[in-house]
Amino acid sequence: SGHAEENVAVEGSPLKQQQEQTNDYETMSKHSITEEDELRKKYLEEDMHQYPRNKIIALSVLWIGLFFITLFKDGKGVDSIVGLQCNSHWYIVLIVLQFLWLGGFAMFFGFVLLRKQNEREKVRYPYLHDDPVTSPP
Repeated sequence: SGHAEENVAVEGSPLKQQQEQTNDYETMSKHSITEEDELRKKYLEEDMHQYPRNKIIALSVLWIGLFFITLFKDGKGVDSIVGLQCNSHWYIVLIVLQFLWLGGFAMFFGFVLLRKQNEREKVRYPYLHDDPVTSPP
């Protein structure tokens, strides 16, 4: 009369059945998270970054490389810092190097993007309607 009843889960009681059912759901939900779900979550977290540091660094390296190649060349109103002239065979080498540098970056990151997209498709990544999705040639 003066004390509150305690909710003791007695074997076979509705409270005990509810606790067992809750424990079963918790166990099922813990075990139903697959490696695929974990990977999908990891990819979603990676894609949440508006300014991914590794991409900004790679783009900076690309531009710094192109900048230095341009400094070594003669032309566009700028004299070469190493004294190369437009009629030098080293000028042609630098032009080829410039295309290889730019093309190498484009090919490398193209392959990286295709690999990442394939990995995301394997785990049924939830692309949005305006996400850039590519297909290999």
